[in-house]
Amino acid sequence: REASTQNLKKLTDVFGVQWANEAIVPKVVAMGGHPNYLYRMTTCFAVSTLAPALSLPVIQESIFPILSNLVNDQIPNIRFNVAKSYAVLIDVLKRLPDTESTILSLEKTGKAGSGSSQGDQLIREQIMPNLEKLMTDDDVDVRFFASQAAKSYSDAMQS
Repeated sequence: REASTQNLKKLTDVFGVQWANEAIVPKVVAMGGHPNYLYRMTTCFAVSTLAPALSLPVIQESIFPILSNLVNDQIPNIRFNVAKSYAVLIDVLKRLPDTESTILSLEKTGKAGSGSSQGDQLIREQIMPNLEKLMTDDDVDVRFFASQAAKSYSDAMQS
């Protein structure tokens, strides 16, 4: 799974965000609704791996709906992997300066990425409410990873 998602990230880097949004993201979205939990787990891994290669609009329009659905998954391992994916997305969104860039494109040019008000708003309005829900989950691992992801945002806000 990991090797496959790394290859998808490399392909996205080569062919671009638009190509990924048309060719890869719909398949990742479809896996997010698959009855077999392993497909849903792979969705979380794919989201985490692809996030640095995606632009803010693609994350907002295609990735957030997948994870929002998986927050309520019956399988605790899916839910804690959703929390882990949110941690990656927080890191990405804190660094994306605009709607056109990707973290990979910034890194290629040697730019750090200062974030944007839109990225911060998405974290506050789309991610944090779901993490707050996961922090009250019945499963201890889900609560742990949700708390870790939320802490990564609050720590960044204090610095």
